Amino acid sequence: MDRISDAERQRIAELLAEGTPVWRLHREINRSRYAIRRAVVALHRRPKREPRRSPLRLSLAEREEVSRGLAAGEPVREIARRLGCAPRRCAGRWRRTAAGAGTGRARRTGGRCG
Repeated sequence: MDRISDAERQRIAELLAEGTPVWRLHREINRSRYAIRRAVVALHRRPKREPRRSPLRLSLAEREEVSRGLAAGEPVREIARRLGCAPRRCAGRWRRTAAGAGTGRARRTGGRCG
């Protein structure tokens, strides 16, 4: 498989910007037309999107805060009020933590969640 160097990729981008037909690039770059085609397709490919968390989900810091609050024996409503979210979101976090295999801070509180 032909490997195209960064300098050759740069040259391909320059030639494409000048309007050189794709079929003429492999003569100019001195690589196979298949390698040139892969490089051209890669140049036109959109960059991958950065993954985004849904605003409906608790962030890592919020999950830690819920976990600490539950470990301290605070009611779920109070934790939710402090975070500015619905108590149901915090209660869901408690259920997931408590449903684990005997691990997690909330599990060690003896099931107290408010």
